[in-house]
Amino acid sequence: MKPSLGSLLLCLGSPLAAQTTWVVPNQADLTPYIAQANPGDTLLLGAYHTGFVLDKGLTLRPQSGRTQVYFNLFGPYPQSSTTSVQTPAGQRSLLVDIDFLTTGPMWQGDLGTGHPVTASGTTSFERCTVSTLGSGGHALTTNGNVTLRHCSATTSFGSIGLGVQGGTCSAVRCQFTGANAASSLGMNDFYATPGVRITSGTFVASHCTMTPGAAQLGVAFAIPLGPTSGLLVSGGTAHLTDCTISGGHFPSGWPAIPGPYEGAPAIWAPGGSATHARCTLLPGDGGFGVPPPAPTLGNASVDGNLVGIDSSGPLLLGTTWTATAKAGDSGQLLGFGLSFGLSPSTLPFVPEPLWMDPATAILAGFSTPAAGAAIPAAIAIPNVVSLVGAELWCQALQLDGSLVRVSPLVGGVVR
Repeated sequence: MKPSLGSLLLCLGSPLAAQTTWVVPNQADLTPYIAQANPGDTLLLGAYHTGFVLDKGLTLRPQSGRTQVYFNLFGPYPQSSTTSVQTPAGQRSLLVDIDFLTTGPMWQGDLGTGHPVTASGTTSFERCTVSTLGSGGHALTTNGNVTLRHCSATTSFGSIGLGVQGGTCSAVRCQFTGANAASSLGMNDFYATPGVRITSGTFVASHCTMTPGAAQLGVAFAIPLGPTSGLLVSGGTAHLTDCTISGGHFPSGWPAIPGPYEGAPAIWAPGGSATHARCTLLPGDGGFGVPPPAPTLGNASVDGNLVGIDSSGPLLLGTTWTATAKAGDSGQLLGFGLSFGLSPSTLPFVPEPLWMDPATAILAGFSTPAAGAAIPAAIAIPNVVSLVGAELWCQALQLDGSLVRVSPLVGGVVR
């Protein structure tokens, strides 16, 4: 497997030379740089920038270290306080090592408002963080073909970590945290929120953590504000493997309303559906000795044939990168599909989202593993400078009778 993939990666060197890399000065407005770049180009960012609208398929990554995208107190509202990725059809956007966080360095720790992000089209986030403050929204909202790897989304005051509102969202090794409840004399109460809320579309995740915010009793009338679930599916579909999902605990103290004082399930699916395999589900404790509820509530069920995946980290020149599949229960043939770009598609015999073009994908590493076995695939990345910026993506695939089950997506940009 290593020699053939190494040779194919080397073939990517010549087309990459035709793409342009733009160096953006620190704290510069990204708008003119996005306007002058062509789809497929790369913007090398400084340490700090304000919010932006990305309306073409570009790669954004730091010149070194990490980039913080922050709220600009003196910039136009809301353009400088949010980021919107609107990738056109037929193009791809990749954002790497970016923190969408609080105010800039001059105001760090003071007046922090967070920085919500919305993403549509085929968009990929790698090792990015998003944090926001405010009621009724999400730190990260997806409505397209969006992939997340080693990312986190955290919130406060009524916001939700991740909101899937359409399309497909794939997450691996991510953390999603809801907002803690907050109360001020019953006038500005915020209920605890889930880490992830799905209202439409499909969400697939492996090795992710979904945690709700903590519940509390309201200052006025001691009304419980929460608890809630780590994952709320009010529409759409979720497929979860090897994740840890928690439900919120009933708040301590003496409520003004009568019992029972129940905790929240880890997964609540009042609409849509959720399937899970090999997940750790931790329902919340009830008050006054009430036992925890069932781990799930609503249309949620176990599907042991789901296939999971993990990876060793970033794709670095001169190193060996490893994707590790977690086999489902079918006991049938399992392999890896690799591609050098994303081409989301649907096939009638593949229940989960397929991110690779079946006509160009490379299939390798076949075996017939036991249920739940971890199957690694090591890929040598040649130490060739022209490969910087190339893409390599991987999904695990396993036969399940007449179906092909596929994992979420790992991989990303070679550095």
